Amino acid sequence: MTRRGISHILLLLCCFCSLVVSAQPQVSATLDSTRILIGDQLKLHLNARYPAGTQLLPPDLSFLDSLETVEVIDITQADTLSEGSNILYSQDLTITSFDSGSHFIPAIPFRYVVNGRSGLVATNELLLEVGVPQIDTIPLAPIKWIMEEPFSIADYYGWLIGVAVAVLLGFAIWWFIKRRGKATTAPPAPVVVIPAHEIALKKLAELREAKLWQQGEIKSYHSQLTYIVREYLENRYDLQALESTTDEIVKQLKSINIGKDMTDQLRNMFQQADLVKFAKAKPAVEIHDKQWALAESFVIQTKAKPIAPEDSPAATADNQQLSMIGLVALWSDDISFGNPGFFLLLLLIPLMGALYFFRHNQRYASLRMSSLESIRGLQSLRGRLRALLPILRLLSFIALVIALARPQLTLKEEEIKADGIDIMLVMDLSSSMLAQDFKPDRLEVSKKVASDFVDKRQFDRIGLAVFAGEAFTQCPLTTDHVVLKEFLANLECGILEDGTAIGMGLATAVNRLKESEAKSKVVILVTDGDNNAGYVKPLTAAEI
Repeated sequence: MTRRGISHILLLLCCFCSLVVSAQPQVSATLDSTRILIGDQLKLHLNARYPAGTQLLPPDLSFLDSLETVEVIDITQADTLSEGSNILYSQDLTITSFDSGSHFIPAIPFRYVVNGRSGLVATNELLLEVGVPQIDTIPLAPIKWIMEEPFSIADYYGWLIGVAVAVLLGFAIWWFIKRRGKATTAPPAPVVVIPAHEIALKKLAELREAKLWQQGEIKSYHSQLTYIVREYLENRYDLQALESTTDEIVKQLKSINIGKDMTDQLRNMFQQADLVKFAKAKPAVEIHDKQWALAESFVIQTKAKPIAPEDSPAATADNQQLSMIGLVALWSDDISFGNPGFFLLLLLIPLMGALYFFRHNQRYASLRMSSLESIRGLQSLRGRLRALLPILRLLSFIALVIALARPQLTLKEEEIKADGIDIMLVMDLSSSMLAQDFKPDRLEVSKKVASDFVDKRQFDRIGLAVFAGEAFTQCPLTTDHVVLKEFLANLECGILEDGTAIGMGLATAVNRLKESEAKSKVVILVTDGDNNAGYVKPLTAAEI
């Protein structure tokens, strides 16, 4: 090859290298300031210039999160601007530091593509100085001694009079008690502790009356419903339910032995509520009432039972001998006083009256006139009411004395024993119960008749099962007839799938009675139609 050919080849190589160098982007990094104080924020500017035929890829800034001394607060969107045949690239980062000293900010790499080939170029490293702010200290002045004012005998008059009155009152009370003999002291008032199930049932009733899900507040409804159940679990079984997840609650439920079916139902209720609260799920309309009924049924079935006395009789006759030993609060007609000695203060009333008249005569002058006709009617309403002030003060003093004497009513206990049987009411909630051949309709008449029946069975355990196209237990066997009547009053058609599954209702009632130890068990069916739904025939349930 000739020298001239070699020269041409070298010239072509130089031209190619110059093109590659000219196509490489020029990148740089600058700071607003290289010195800041701890916690101050400043801008880190990323700038680049590259030809129009070159593709510059955005830098990967994730490695900055691993820096221990510099913290990235904000990253703005990259901005590009054409300048002739070149393109200008700019991007800002807001950074800060909470460590004093000198900190290096490493070079930030940029990738680019030119003529189908990729390359890598990096910015310059930066040095950031972080200082500690100076705190001005002001020396504290010495504490001055308190200037005391000299006391005189007049400063102690109030104390002396108070001590003298206290001594006199103490002596009078001692003398009164000694003369009266041993004072009758009323027993301390009992501490009333509201059971956990009563609190939960009250809140469930308030939640139902609020009608949240009917107003579209489904998330709030399920949140409050599960909160009531969680609060009941904490108060009833001392579980950490309010601060636990659904899985954690299910694990804790295994320790209280409420049964697998009830545990699974509670798990489904909490999971359904979680979907509503966190996944914005919208369950079917019938699910809302089912969840509420499940919560209410769980509270009633697991409520704390009163402790029966050891000598309660066992059930030996046809009618189960139920030991209904309860505490009946009866207010006594006789009122006692905890501190009767304070009534001695009423002896001060004559002294108060004499003092009032003495001060009244000293304060107001009298003028004799031959006639009052000229000034009659000039007295204002305020002046007329002023005459009542002494009487009001006297009545206030008497009321204060009575309050200090602590009037009390004694709480008595009464033991009641009675016989009873177990009864399950099975109520039909199908749509046909809304027929108005009875006023206002069949359902309301049935509820009233059932409520009157409950009032007459004072000592029986009564439960409630409801059915339509399906059936469930609304209230287990209980002697708390107030709660049972509330369940009856709240029954409505439409909370269950429509139909008349009489066999299912009877089977549900029989399932409740099978665990009863009573020898007399009764199922009362209230319905208006024939069986047309369910997988249990009425005759099969009756035979069971």
